Amino acid sequence: MHALAGEPAASNPADAPQASWSFQLDNDLFAGTDTNYTNGWRLSHTWSQDKSKINDLQQGLFDATGAENSDSFFDFLSPRKSNSRLEWDFGYSITQLMFTPTDRDAPKAPVGERPYAGWLGLMLTAHAKDRDSISSAGLAIGWTGEHSLAHAAQDFTHDLRDIEPFDGWDSQYPTEITLNLHLDRKWRFLETRETLGSDDLQIDAHLDYGLALGNFRTGAYLGPLARLGFNLPATYPAPRIDGSAPSHKLFVSDAPEASWSAYLFGGARGHGVLHDITLDGPLFRDTDHAVDSRPWVYEFVYGFGLRWEALDLIYSFTVRSDQFESQDDNHRFGSLLFRFNY
Repeated sequence: MHALAGEPAASNPADAPQASWSFQLDNDLFAGTDTNYTNGWRLSHTWSQDKSKINDLQQGLFDATGAENSDSFFDFLSPRKSNSRLEWDFGYSITQLMFTPTDRDAPKAPVGERPYAGWLGLMLTAHAKDRDSISSAGLAIGWTGEHSLAHAAQDFTHDLRDIEPFDGWDSQYPTEITLNLHLDRKWRFLETRETLGSDDLQIDAHLDYGLALGNFRTGAYLGPLARLGFNLPATYPAPRIDGSAPSHKLFVSDAPEASWSAYLFGGARGHGVLHDITLDGPLFRDTDHAVDSRPWVYEFVYGFGLRWEALDLIYSFTVRSDQFESQDDNHRFGSLLFRFNY
């Protein structure tokens, strides 16, 4: 690890280069169902790095954040202060997602139900952040179909839990290579320690918005998220797996963190969807199982986070509105995140 270019070596933990490993699991069994977006997991690693030592791919992703361009995505809604310190993080992750219909016994998804679909992919990310904002760019390459290993992963999990398997995976969407660019921005618009007369009890809130461009998903989103608790950590709670950046330290901070944190969080998000391969089907392959995705989707999320020294545990619950025209009801799922910071 190296100090930031042009800056002295770190003298306290707040200035030290940061890195983390995290594992996240989404599953609707937390909500007592087994359908639609039924499971997802992500393993990710992020680290801070001297920008002068990055490779060409990292430089390309950093340029995509627009962090050093005054007319950039980074400056939308909240221009970065010219005298604020800018830091850089990079990361990579592997993610698997799986989707199933409601009827587990039919040999293929019944008409009007969500088609069988799986996706497995790798994402590289770059993050530029200052005191109150962070801009991220991610490049994800993956594939649908049998090589996503979603069928094998679900059968293995169901065997462990003695749950009846789904019989229609042979009808899942065919293999298609996907390439997606994700741009994400978080702007902190509230931060205070002066709550209920305690210096340790804090509130913060940020606005999260972004774009996704590619044949896996094309769309945009916008929504706030707020936290209330003791000794709020600098790391983002990452309430569910999505196309944005993996969980990591959010904003530049000059204050050392306490050894523990406990907090509640809640938020909402609205999505505008142009294309979703798990609903609309592949762009370059024929399929007769597609459903019509809804152009507008909203979701609510709430949960809690705990941290002790270098370890984080975060649980959240998401309620998501109908994603396709013939969907019977909104979808609910829970998420667990384990993170080791060093």
